[in-house]
Amino acid sequence: MIARDLPTRRGLTLVELMFVSLLMAIIGLALYAGFSNGLRVWDEVRSPFPEEDALIFFDRFSVELSNSLPYPSLDFTGDAGRLSFPTVVSDDLQYPATARGVGAVEYRFDNVSHRLFRTQRTLSDVFRGQALSSRSALEDLAGCVFSYFAIDQAAGQPAWFSEWPPAQANVTAGLPLAVRAVLVYISGNKTEEYAKTVFIPMAQP
Repeated sequence: MIARDLPTRRGLTLVELMFVSLLMAIIGLALYAGFSNGLRVWDEVRSPFPEEDALIFFDRFSVELSNSLPYPSLDFTGDAGRLSFPTVVSDDLQYPATARGVGAVEYRFDNVSHRLFRTQRTLSDVFRGQALSSRSALEDLAGCVFSYFAIDQAAGQPAWFSEWPPAQANVTAGLPLAVRAVLVYISGNKTEEYAKTVFIPMAQP
């Protein structure tokens, strides 16, 4: 009978096990750190940018107010949280030839939903008294304040008013000389305000 030496099966030593465990822990920490950073970057990308939203809104707001004009049956009215004025609006159905015509635009801040709503009406909508649905122009607002600039004829000096037309001042009826909009955002413990003043060329001092 021939005797054969069987191969010796050698297991891992304690030092080798500790080394493998340490290596796996390092790899796991690296993967966790990379995953966490990826989630943080993704959240930042998806999070709203108040400054960018405010700039986009102010661009459109400025154009609409700059095109404001006196027009019969369309009054310029407003207070601290609402503003309605005649201006040039775009509507392919109502104005098929030019796609633009005289209409009315209203901005209204809702304290409950923290949204600034915009409503646009053509002359046909105004004359028919048709109430149109409002669209959200800005969201996640802590506040929105409108104020109106004009010459107080009684005092003989310019002033800002919280409503238009102002009840306690002698001003030229029609359009204010300028409108200022202030948007307020709250992010954590930080409050950010963005303001824009728009002068109206068609206003009479």
